[in-house]
Amino acid sequence: GSFYLGSPNSETGRYGDEGPQTQVVIPRNLFVKTTEVNCNEYRALMGNIPERADPSCQTEAVVGVNFNQAIAYANALSQREGLSPCYIGVPSSWTFQDLDCQGYRLPTEAEWEYLAKAGTTTPIPYIPGGSQVFNSISWNGRNAGESIHPVGTKQPNNWGLYDMIGNGHEWTCSDYGSYSGTHPLPAEICSVTGTDKSTRGGSFNMTEADSRSATRGYRSPFIIGGWASAIRLVRTAP
Repeated sequence: GSFYLGSPNSETGRYGDEGPQTQVVIPRNLFVKTTEVNCNEYRALMGNIPERADPSCQTEAVVGVNFNQAIAYANALSQREGLSPCYIGVPSSWTFQDLDCQGYRLPTEAEWEYLAKAGTTTPIPYIPGGSQVFNSISWNGRNAGESIHPVGTKQPNNWGLYDMIGNGHEWTCSDYGSYSGTHPLPAEICSVTGTDKSTRGGSFNMTEADSRSATRGYRSPFIIGGWASAIRLVRTAP
């Protein structure tokens, strides 16, 4: 599908790294996990949960996951389902096959925003309606009590995806970079190198302005994940 990556100059709360707004084509069909990975899922596959997650968490989004842990989880899930892993090698020395790999992977930044916007053009990718709607679709700084919540307990977006806004702040596989001057854009590329990875989706302690579908974050991939770092996996449809 085709969409406009980033935000227009007129968007309230816009940051400079959200432009110039650029038309991007997503050239592949995707299978997408409708929720963030929760603690029970992560623990069952990996044997434990990251040190920053609450040891008693169950259906809450697993957080505190660093980039390598997210990749390892994707590979483990691929192997469990008999799919060829997208990432080859060992932590901190991965090789990525390509975006048409068979197994599970993190989305590119462009894929993530395409999925979050779900065909909409409003700053918050749901039916417009102000703060009441924002609270109905996200765990955020107004209603989450400074804590992570069970996945899938707010309203989904137009494509049935939960917590694209709020709850855990999600990893992408793209290096944080400009939307101008290079083709393809960094947001369209999946990389296992780089000093900063783009993160998306706001979190349980963010405001509406910082939870828009075009709002960008970044995090070093090779240190312990931030308190709200979360996982949502995709797989390219065969």
